[in-house]
Amino acid sequence: MENVLVVSLLVLASLRPASTEEKFIKEGGSVTLDLRPAPSDPIIIIQWKFKDGILAEWVKDVLPLAHNREHIKLDIASGRLAMEKMTKAHEGVYSVEVNNLVQKVTYNVVFIKDVPKPDIWVAPLTCSHESDQCTLSCEGDTTGAEPVTYSWKTDDGEWKESRKDMPITKKDHGQVKTFTCRMNNSVSEEESDPFTNRLYPEKKPHSTPEPVIGFVVVLLLAVVVGGVAWVILARKYKKWPFEKRNIDPETPNGNDAANEALLKLDAKPGSQVGPAGGAEPSNTSLDQKPGSQVGPAGGAEPSNTSLDAKPGSQEGPAGGAEPSNTSLDQKPGIQDELTGEPADPLKASREGNPAEGEADAKL
Repeated sequence: MENVLVVSLLVLASLRPASTEEKFIKEGGSVTLDLRPAPSDPIIIIQWKFKDGILAEWVKDVLPLAHNREHIKLDIASGRLAMEKMTKAHEGVYSVEVNNLVQKVTYNVVFIKDVPKPDIWVAPLTCSHESDQCTLSCEGDTTGAEPVTYSWKTDDGEWKESRKDMPITKKDHGQVKTFTCRMNNSVSEEESDPFTNRLYPEKKPHSTPEPVIGFVVVLLLAVVVGGVAWVILARKYKKWPFEKRNIDPETPNGNDAANEALLKLDAKPGSQVGPAGGAEPSNTSLDQKPGSQVGPAGGAEPSNTSLDAKPGSQEGPAGGAEPSNTSLDQKPGIQDELTGEPADPLKASREGNPAEGEADAKL
């Protein structure tokens, strides 16, 4: 009976279905396949198969280690098979036989993509600080990247594995400022940018008191109006502040209207006004005849005489050092001994007879 029981157990063990373990890799990656369970006896024969073909084998003292693919390595002591630089063609089921016993554990090698960087979406779209509950979703195209696991964290807290969707309530999450989600699979990991919590209470912006705003507006209007008025008046009277004006008559400036107004005089041809022809403006209002001179050197001082001088006559020394006040005409032909100018016979007679001069003075 005992022998029958042992045989029955061996048959049942051989009839147990083999378990398959999936191994996820990405293009160009590597993978390691171990024996499960590890053999209790030393390995003398081992053979790894890929699908239905032999990939690597070794028989102690009979067959040296042989491989049918590049970038693989078989450890004959542990039975581990390591493969590198995997491609899509290497995707499939791997099985192993040790000491003529087929191992129950097989491996299904599956290629997988990297996970994308996720984005957090909120539902409903009208979720705000006035809502009581909303739902966050960690979104991204995971085609070819499955299986993917999801994790969430609040503010700068710890990551907690969860589902793709995360319900939030004002009671539990009202004081949380940001949420962040993370996607990962066996070959990659990515996390989203922080998402501002819609349930977080809004802070009212600091407002400027209305009286201050009104004062600023009035001040700006006053500055603008004053500036416009200043420009208009300055243009009207042609007086600009900080402008250097040249009113020196000896420095002509054709563009200066003020100089022209100051230098504009009614002078007849041949007359001279002031020293060197105009050092000082003449205030005389009398017409001078051609050839006459007023003041020293043709006008050192303005002439105040109201008499007309005849042609050829001179007033004062050097042609007008002092204005002449005489009202008598000099006769031609009589000259003064000192000056060589025409002499005055009446003046000479008065100088010779003082009494007659005094009588004339009384007249």
